[in-house]
Amino acid sequence: MNLSDVKLTLFFTGGYGIKTWFEIGNYDREIAVYRRLADRLNAVNFIAYGGQEDKKYAADLYDNNIGLCPTPWHGRTQLNIMNVIVRHWRVLQQSHVLKTNQIQGSEIPVWIKKRFGKKLIVRCGWLWSLNFEKQTDDEKAIKKVRMIEKNAFENADIGIVTTEKNRQHVINRYGISDEKIKVIPNYVETDRFYPVFPNERNKKEWSICHVGRHSPEKNLASLFYAVNSCRKKLDKDIRLDLFGSGPQSDVLKKLAEELHLNARFHGNIPNSQLASAVAKADLFVFPSLYENHPKALLEAMSCGLPCIGSDVEGVKELIVHGETGYLCDVEYQSIASAIEILISNDALRLRIGKNARSYIVENFSLEKVFKMELDVMQEVVSF
Repeated sequence: MNLSDVKLTLFFTGGYGIKTWFEIGNYDREIAVYRRLADRLNAVNFIAYGGQEDKKYAADLYDNNIGLCPTPWHGRTQLNIMNVIVRHWRVLQQSHVLKTNQIQGSEIPVWIKKRFGKKLIVRCGWLWSLNFEKQTDDEKAIKKVRMIEKNAFENADIGIVTTEKNRQHVINRYGISDEKIKVIPNYVETDRFYPVFPNERNKKEWSICHVGRHSPEKNLASLFYAVNSCRKKLDKDIRLDLFGSGPQSDVLKKLAEELHLNARFHGNIPNSQLASAVAKADLFVFPSLYENHPKALLEAMSCGLPCIGSDVEGVKELIVHGETGYLCDVEYQSIASAIEILISNDALRLRIGKNARSYIVENFSLEKVFKMELDVMQEVVSF
């Protein structure tokens, strides 16, 4: 089958709708590759779980040749399956390939694939089971998540993960054949996230930027204490710009007040606006306790920013210490030391910023990842 004949249906993460993408600022980033796929395939449709609320965003999707299939989300899997089939049977019937956006909610396209013989690509930006194991000790809940994940990859024609480490994990834990699991990394729109020349930056004060969810694993309290330590030791004005939101936002705002930090909480802004805001920073600091394949870090590196990242899984695979970034421990003293070193070393900052940009362009550009997506699509329809 030629790719120009293929009709693809993407199933959103369980409970997520187009509205969710807009609320967290990810809409532009998420549809970028599907906008390009829609130009090469016969059709691309989204099964999104925002119900009637999603319809207000349909016009923009249609402008990008993407069809929208809005569906309400319910707690019971069987009810969700019935809802999707009853509401969007015609789209499903005509689809050649089904695809997941994450593992959560994958039970729906897996059931449809088994019942109606469709091709299935199971894609996930991060492995649900690995993150879930770090967040709870509930063995029963962990077992259920692993079962859903195993079922998804077992029934997929091709599985896609973002890193080689995750690929080996899926192969070894679930006994999946190695040729069935592919690595397609997260992409960056490198023509949007690009460097700003140093002389265009505001040098009246040092700007440190962070992008991400305000949740415990992001370790932002340690960043705050690190910035507090640095400004006192270096006797410099340091502004902290935070983009994102989450359950710890109020706690972090209170901590910033207690430490008398110049911290600006910008909330979630569209990815298209985020690029220029991030590029104007002097440093990007990413002190997470764990990550998978963080888009925010990739985008900051694409901007040519000198990036400081914690020496943990998901970050250390992207940063070559002293070359494409600077690694530190998760404690605030280590973060502070890294900030002090980079602020005090112009040559080091410029070198790792330039190297980071080159690394992202060579490995994670949208154009490169789009080609990988097309190759997988062609492989699936050729079975």
